Amino acid sequence: MKPKTALQKKVAKLSATLRPITATQKRWAFSQCFQHIAYRGKNGTMVCSECAHEWTAEGKQGNKCRCPKCGAKLTVSHSLKRKSTQLAHFAVVTTRDNFQVIRVVHVECRSLKGEKAEYIVNEVLQRWIDTEGNEVNIARKKCFMPRYGKPRRG
Repeated sequence: MKPKTALQKKVAKLSATLRPITATQKRWAFSQCFQHIAYRGKNGTMVCSECAHEWTAEGKQGNKCRCPKCGAKLTVSHSLKRKSTQLAHFAVVTTRDNFQVIRVVHVECRSLKGEKAEYIVNEVLQRWIDTEGNEVNIARKKCFMPRYGKPRRG
């Protein structure tokens, strides 16, 4: 957004003073927004998608388990699928100089059997609302680009 009005110029200056999304907020999103997976092998071995720890499951084999290394609560994947990509959004609400700021963050979790989960965090939108109800939105121009293969045209 190229600021044109006085309100947009004020918001653009204030936006530059916002702190980035904190590590605590990111950890909360990683733990609450995604389904954490344990990949089950044919011989009863389990692999944690969070820390890539491998162990042998003993006793009753249900749909939930806990990783003995990192302690993560996991949902057991009974399919042969070994790759997972999950997308989610969360919002952080703050205030700055008589504005309420709603910051929308896009998070992505990619996991592959035998490797630690990879998390990607991008702030995609800021909605600034003043005391009179006026709104100014600041958004990324291209939020969701294709990650694999050739980029789409059109």
